[in-house]
Amino acid sequence: MKDDKKELRKRVLDKLKNFDCDYRIEESHRLHDLLKRFLDTSHLSEKKIGVYFPLGEEINPLYEDRLFLFPRMNGDEIAFYPSVKKDLKPTEAFGKNFFEPAGDKEDTPEVMLIPGIAFDRLGHRLGRGKGFYDKYLSNKNIIKIGICFHDQLLVEIPYEDHDVRMDYVVSSKEVVRVIK
Repeated sequence: MKDDKKELRKRVLDKLKNFDCDYRIEESHRLHDLLKRFLDTSHLSEKKIGVYFPLGEEINPLYEDRLFLFPRMNGDEIAFYPSVKKDLKPTEAFGKNFFEPAGDKEDTPEVMLIPGIAFDRLGHRLGRGKGFYDKYLSNKNIIKIGICFHDQLLVEIPYEDHDVRMDYVVSSKEVVRVIK
């Protein structure tokens, strides 16, 4: 199973790295429009929303300049802290540059916009392989929304029992409500 995940992860990341800048920007704008409409009509925009600052190949989830809860590494776990995008501080971990919130008042999101390498329509998520989001989400009652380019929404991805499923997957072209 781990080899299947590793192979799929590499294949999808290679595809994402080949997207040109204009395509990334266009698709991010499409996602923002769709995501904002979905969050507003489902009244989720009124809740505390956890987001991520996108790495180079990830779609940008920051649809508004507002207070979100951003992740920060605390040892080998993530925790969330309120911040606006402009107040995030640069840091490095795992050989990558990240932006983290500077504050020290930890909070728990009610809704989370979650990155992934790939998702399927059953809510399975293929992450980067470290399990940070799965560990964080495993015992919390949070509405989980996977965020991706439409190209990352696959028919099926390999999963294991400990992998946490999404409640929704929002791509740059559609909202998928996961039936559990």
